[in-house]
Amino acid sequence: VLKKPMVGIDVPVFYAGKPVYVLSVGLMPEPFNALLTAQKLPEGWIATVLDEQDSVVAHNSSSGKLLASKAAEDVRRKIALSREGTLASRTAQGEPTFAAFKKSDNTQWTVVVGMTQEALYRDGYRLMALVGLALLVFIGCGVAAAWFYGAYVRRALKALGAAARLA
Repeated sequence: VLKKPMVGIDVPVFYAGKPVYVLSVGLMPEPFNALLTAQKLPEGWIATVLDEQDSVVAHNSSSGKLLASKAAEDVRRKIALSREGTLASRTAQGEPTFAAFKKSDNTQWTVVVGMTQEALYRDGYRLMALVGLALLVFIGCGVAAAWFYGAYVRRALKALGAAARLA
């Protein structure tokens, strides 16, 4: 009717041990998306909520193109094998990612949080560059200290040599 994806939740109602009707509610995915977007994940990080059929209910991207689509095949396979874990996968755009997931015992919905390999490596390279720069600074300080103390020792040895020649 709305020509938009909706999250449908159906709960059977039992009376005297028999189902008598079903309570149904349709939820728009925007509040779920807003919740994920509010987490302010760094660039390259991805958060997705999947329903019990592994369809995308919410995604932290601003576009709603992924809503109601199925999770990637390798993600669905891994979720079927375990209630939580990690995996290497690809985004809907084909970017390689590393992700962790957890399936709820109550709702059977799954939260998947991951980051693209590019973001992981970019952050790793940045950290390595900082460590390398710090190492160069420490080496430079060490060389400067060695030169300073070496000159001090050299002057002391020359003074000792001069005193020994006079004696």
